[in-house]
Amino acid sequence: MIELIEDDGLVDVLKVVSSTSGGVSAQTILANVEWPDGEIEETFVKFFSPALRVKEIINEAFGHMCTNLVGLEQPLRVGIIKVNVEDIPDQVRNEFEGLEDNFASNHGYLYAWATKSIGSQSLKKIYFHTDDVSSAENFINAMQAWDDLPKLITLDDWIGNSDRNAGNIIFINSNRFAVIDHGRLFGVINWLSEPLMPGNEFRNIAFEVFRIAHGGKPHAIACTPILHEAEVQREKFEGLRDNLKRVTLDLFKLLKMPANSDVYTDSFINYCQYRTATSKARFTAKLSLHEVAV
Repeated sequence: MIELIEDDGLVDVLKVVSSTSGGVSAQTILANVEWPDGEIEETFVKFFSPALRVKEIINEAFGHMCTNLVGLEQPLRVGIIKVNVEDIPDQVRNEFEGLEDNFASNHGYLYAWATKSIGSQSLKKIYFHTDDVSSAENFINAMQAWDDLPKLITLDDWIGNSDRNAGNIIFINSNRFAVIDHGRLFGVINWLSEPLMPGNEFRNIAFEVFRIAHGGKPHAIACTPILHEAEVQREKFEGLRDNLKRVTLDLFKLLKMPANSDVYTDSFINYCQYRTATSKARFTAKLSLHEVAV
């Protein structure tokens, strides 16, 4: 469930986490946040630059719902938090200084994305170190040993997640990971300015890990769980499709972007519809398989 946290929910800032590299697009803080049921939880709050705010929040919410659908672990609570302009942390204000924010100016508040802290580290922090030549190999081995890797491979294929990396996979314990961050979906960087082309391919990091772990030519038996997940997730998407559309339209309304919201929402649903319907055939072709019993 995606919760709505009111403007008194940001209790205090604990620390600044990071700025997104490659340009000013997001600023994340760790804060104590009061959720709608009154519980105060350590929560990551991600503020987005004005031009990308709607796109990023929609992606995070849409990706969260789809990830939930396939049964991958995620933060236990996620939501959209309303933050009054005067309560925006100085670190965030400084990060976006000079950027025109008509929404915040007109309404006196803005929205940010909130996720309850999982309380653990990402695989990037665990495995990738500048002085460790085995970092990539260790990461690949850990991913390959993960029972849910086929779920992630197939999910990323049909939601078009081209930004999967070790930094958004969180270690819980051995053979148990959670996934976070869904900022880049539908096979494009920014659907506000790019058409969605469901037939186009993109880099699926989880699938690359699988192929590398199997020497580039996985045996048909090793491929069976991926093809099975492709079928399972196609059926699950059919059951979620209408709710995905309704929630996405509601989010557009909340974010006050009614113009073309139905067109964008239909394009998201159509993209996933095509990708789920063709997922099994696509993986069969990529893996140079003829037919594998599932």
